[in-house]
Amino acid sequence: MLDPVRRVAANLTPGSRQSDIALAHEAKLYRFGLAWEPVAKLAADAAAALSAGYPHGISTFAISTRADAVSANRTEVEQYFSVMQTGRNPLHQTVVLPRPITDDVAVLVNQLFGRTRT
Repeated sequence: MLDPVRRVAANLTPGSRQSDIALAHEAKLYRFGLAWEPVAKLAADAAAALSAGYPHGISTFAISTRADAVSANRTEVEQYFSVMQTGRNPLHQTVVLPRPITDDVAVLVNQLFGRTRT
């Protein structure tokens, strides 16, 4: 079963409504927390996901109204990592990360989500 964003993207045709095209190309992923995430934090989150029976990765959501959430363009994230719907909440998306998570991976994840080191 395709997640809602992929379902829209899969059904796009040359005659598709502009709003559908915009949704497919501008879909966001939201991750909670504003601070830079070091390797250890990302690795701990990915290990927790794995031990819960989910892919080795980090949690994101397709929608958020929280003030403490950062966002990334889903298509940009998918240039580097797989993104998949996981869990019972259809808005929950896991960004699958490699094992082990390296400094380069942590920098990339943080940059994609617009975080800077302070």
